[in-house]
Amino acid sequence: MDCIRLVTFELNQVSINVRSGRVEIVSLAIVRPDSILAYGKISRLSTNRYRIEVTRLIRGRIPPDGKVDFIAAEKRAARRLRDGANP
Repeated sequence: MDCIRLVTFELNQVSINVRSGRVEIVSLAIVRPDSILAYGKISRLSTNRYRIEVTRLIRGRIPPDGKVDFIAAEKRAARRLRDGANP
């Protein structure tokens, strides 16, 4: 085994070559440069519209008030969103 690979909480893949010590960091394709990765309290605004009050920002930019509105696909909106009380 010449390489150790791991994925960070920020969804970067880190590869470390144990022989040379070379480190490569690659952002995973599932997170686009303009994506927001955060957690916090989620409130339903309407059928498939939600607002998250960001407690912790991991990646991206959010408005100064810390609130981000988003739309969930209708299939997903029908399911219960997971939160800290209901993981």
